[in-house]
Amino acid sequence: MRMTLWSDDKTNEDIQKLAETNSNSVVYNLHEDLLCVKEQLAKAKEDYKALFSAFESCQDELKESNERESILSCQLDSHIERVAELEKENKRESMELRSRLGSALGRNSEYNSAIETVAYRCFLAGLTTEKPREPNVQNNTATAISHFNVMVDRHARSASRHILEQLRKEQE
Repeated sequence: MRMTLWSDDKTNEDIQKLAETNSNSVVYNLHEDLLCVKEQLAKAKEDYKALFSAFESCQDELKESNERESILSCQLDSHIERVAELEKENKRESMELRSRLGSALGRNSEYNSAIETVAYRCFLAGLTTEKPREPNVQNNTATAISHFNVMVDRHARSASRHILEQLRKEQE
């Protein structure tokens, strides 16, 4: 907002000439100009105070935001560490389960082999008329182990994704 003063379009010489003819009028007009400038200066000071107050408020908000960001960053770091620990635990448990399954499948293979051997001997001895089939026990065991390994890997990846999604939701 531009203020208009009586003296705006006048030079010092013009004001001096006017003062020689009608000094009271010039003094009055210059006094009015001075009052107008004082009023504008007071408004400018108020605006400055308001802007400075808003600036300080923004600085406070920025400080609080930085503190929150720091806290959230620390929380995220601890959550990432926890996810790494859980993934490590998942891998350990996966290896343990694979080992136990391998042992169980090995025993199962031995039992199947023994049953098939007994059934085949019974057939050869003439105790049964139905010939037992002879499946490839090793191939079935390998297929079962492979299927189990795939399922364990899927479960571990799914659990990791679930944990990461929960952490992201907590961060929001």
